[in-house]
Amino acid sequence: MKTTKLTHHIILSGITVSLLFSPLMALPSGGKFTHGTTGTININGNTMNINGHKVSSVIQWGGGFSINQGESVNFGGSNKNYLNIAHGTSKSTIAGLLNANGNNVFLINPNGVIITKTGTINANRFVASTSSMDSAAMQNFANMNNFNDGLSFSPVFKPSKAGNVVNMGNINADKVLLIGNKVDIQGGKLGNSTTHLVGNNVYIDADSANLNSTINVTAIQGGYIQRQMNKFANDGYNFGNNTNIQNTNYTETNGQTHIGSNNFKKALTIGNMENEKANATEWFYFAKGWNEDKGYTRNVDEFRLVGNVDFSGNKGQGVEGRDWQNYANYCLSAGNCTNMIVGHNENFYYGGFNKTFDGQGYTLKNINIDTTSLSNKPRYVGIFGGVLGATFKNINVDYMGGGIKTNNYGHVGGFVGYAISGSTFSNISLNNIGDISSSGGSNGGNVGGFTGYAESATFSNISLNNIGDISSSSFVGGFIGYVYESTLTNISLNNIGDISSNSVGGSYAGGFTGYAVAATFSNISLNNIGNISSSNSVGGSYAGGFTGHAESATFSNISLNNIGNISSVNDSGSFAGGFAGYIYTFGTSSLTFKNIYIFFNPNMSISASGNYIYAGKFFGKGDFTGTLDNIHIYHHTNDLANATYDQNYWGSSNDKIQIHTYNNSNQESFYQDFLSKVNTISRPTPPTNPSTPSNPTNPDVILGSDDVISANDLNTWLREILAGNYWIDINDLSSIKGISEELKQSISFLEALYGQEGMKEILEGFGNDYKTNYRNYQRFATNKANLLAFINDKLKPLVKQSNKAFIDLKTAQEQLKTAIAKYNDYVKKVNENPSLKNDATLNSLKAEVDRLNNLSKELFASINNNQVLLQTWQNKTSNDSNNHFKIIGEFKNLALLTPNLDEVIVNGNENEDYKKVSRQVANAQKQTPTFEYEENEKEEVEETALMQKGKICIVSDNFKTMNPCVTGSF
Repeated sequence: MKTTKLTHHIILSGITVSLLFSPLMALPSGGKFTHGTTGTININGNTMNINGHKVSSVIQWGGGFSINQGESVNFGGSNKNYLNIAHGTSKSTIAGLLNANGNNVFLINPNGVIITKTGTINANRFVASTSSMDSAAMQNFANMNNFNDGLSFSPVFKPSKAGNVVNMGNINADKVLLIGNKVDIQGGKLGNSTTHLVGNNVYIDADSANLNSTINVTAIQGGYIQRQMNKFANDGYNFGNNTNIQNTNYTETNGQTHIGSNNFKKALTIGNMENEKANATEWFYFAKGWNEDKGYTRNVDEFRLVGNVDFSGNKGQGVEGRDWQNYANYCLSAGNCTNMIVGHNENFYYGGFNKTFDGQGYTLKNINIDTTSLSNKPRYVGIFGGVLGATFKNINVDYMGGGIKTNNYGHVGGFVGYAISGSTFSNISLNNIGDISSSGGSNGGNVGGFTGYAESATFSNISLNNIGDISSSSFVGGFIGYVYESTLTNISLNNIGDISSNSVGGSYAGGFTGYAVAATFSNISLNNIGNISSSNSVGGSYAGGFTGHAESATFSNISLNNIGNISSVNDSGSFAGGFAGYIYTFGTSSLTFKNIYIFFNPNMSISASGNYIYAGKFFGKGDFTGTLDNIHIYHHTNDLANATYDQNYWGSSNDKIQIHTYNNSNQESFYQDFLSKVNTISRPTPPTNPSTPSNPTNPDVILGSDDVISANDLNTWLREILAGNYWIDINDLSSIKGISEELKQSISFLEALYGQEGMKEILEGFGNDYKTNYRNYQRFATNKANLLAFINDKLKPLVKQSNKAFIDLKTAQEQLKTAIAKYNDYVKKVNENPSLKNDATLNSLKAEVDRLNNLSKELFASINNNQVLLQTWQNKTSNDSNNHFKIIGEFKNLALLTPNLDEVIVNGNENEDYKKVSRQVANAQKQTPTFEYEENEKEEVEETALMQKGKICIVSDNFKTMNPCVTGSF
């Protein structure tokens, strides 16, 4: 048979084993026994069965180790030790069943380990850690020949790692060891005999967790034992004994010892009722316990939100107590009411809040505060009243349109009324407050969108959005009424209504603060603020776009965008300025203004009214020493003609106030210039909403080079794959043969590892060796697809066609045998009785014999041709791969029947019409059948029929000495 040279190439090598890859599942994926250990990993539906052949096994999981709800992973055998190393970018989430019976199971994942409420672990000993192990430690584990060695094996603890371990499920194990940056026991069952928790910080929820074993804690920085607020209150506000929790040290198997801190604190959680409105009950207990100094409440170190809290304020619409709840007079039932403002007591130093409050990203919502009808009106008003030395962090607040209304002298803020003595506020978002008003008193009261008064406090990363009008009888600001010796940075105010102060005495109003003394402000933006006004009949009146009055303070990186009219009214002294109404220094103090950008929309005005008036574009009046640096004010050319008191400080240099006037035609270009400057100022990042408890996140986890599989291991496994000997049998195309369990696991690991988003980039960040590995793997993955295409599109159809042709040939031969018999039977009858002869019948029988004979020849030829093509592929793959890959088998065919037809005798002579047939038949009987194909030429295997575009190969440049590739085309 004529063939033509195959000019294109296809490469077949060990990569064909990838045909056996199973799709990634929620079960652990990409498991491979390493460090001299072997075993099997089998999946049956939602169940994975793992069986190690030695006492101790090391299994590395390329796609991580997680178990979804409804799934199970079984570690087989008895008295065995299993070390599981989870690679990749995801935490290990155990929401299903991990069943190890009497075995010891270790799970290492630097990203974190989470056992959810539906997760169950059954083992003799269970260890979970987020500190990665090096290869030597894994080898030491693999070398353990005694089951009891697994009882004492203590993995390394790396305090610098950020992965957390969280348990909410049931760990049914005699011994439990959990190691992480933060180890958080939020519930569930925790061991039957001894549990050891090791971390920088350790949290134990004594109410949720079933602590029926001794709890040893090694908390490097500090530990927390926490209770739920409702259960704490029901126990008479007593925290409990918890004597089974012991501070201890942790010693690794390698001898390294970590000293546990004695700083083990107590915490209470709020939001455990699993219903936002019901969670307000726990806040009720919190406020009542704190304000009335009940039991152990004020001795608790930290209060933490674990759920959103809805206070049912409903904007104060309808009937109080029926349609809405007053935060300042919240009732659980008739006669069972309390003021929910934490720390509102008149005796501030006795009852002010002085602990840590961590919102953990949860939200306090639907709030409305009205103290006007209370007989005992609090002086300190806000979600928190007065605080001293307290810490607040990670809190979202949404008033949902509710507001604050007071009518007595005091300190009022959307979050806190009064903050002193080193109190800190960070990562807080305050949204959707209605009006905030304090109308009581003739000369006093500090009111702000966030806080009324602050002294020696720190505020950072805070945003206020969508607040109505803010009004006071003395000091008022969009963020704070009065601030002294405090630091405020990374704060934004957006969409605030009118800000006004109206009093008999001094009146101070500012877009951010009414009065600032010796404070530092940086990275602050104000956007879309309403009119700012101050007025009084006695004393000075001060109004400014940022502050009404400033003494000895520092302002840097501040922007004001779209501030309303600024006005001050007073007969004895009226001060109004685009940034400050009045600036002042005393003694050796100074004022600093740096990188300040202000854009006023058209028709904006700055005005001072009365007998002594001072109005300026930046400040109304200035008696100060200090620095002006890079200050820019943009306004319409027709506006602010009267705001000139500070004109001696105007100019075009950086040490002057630079004025930019625009008109209707160029306003947009000036605004873009303003934005280009403003965009250099840092903005606060509000606290993110927490994840659902079953899948908490930790964005601080960054994998290090010691957390990932080594490049050498990846290279070794690729070499092993490419050096194998494999074949595919045409009689069984369901799988590739010649694959060991070890190689199958290697390929599974590689595919699972690189199948994770971002894994390639992480690995390549640790060196060029990983880049080389990935190039080899990429060829591997690409050629897998090409090989599958060849088998599915070429080989399988060829086999299917040949098998069908063989079946059809068998059928045709059986039918031909019958047709010959019928023909000869009819001829016999005609010869015996010529009167029976019917030419139509004879011709019909003869035609059927011819048809079946020709069909058989065609089928026979088709199978032969397919065999020739198959043999071509077989020769090429075998020769060009040095026998690393073969296609084996041959197509079945049949020897054809020879149609031996009897002759019709007429008057004792042969009928001439049939002599020709007889001669043809006789000739056919004397020789092996040869069949002519189309146009009486032997069919050639055309190159175009054999070409297969695309190459199927994985060949590293490192494998030139044993190249298992086949060059050819299909």
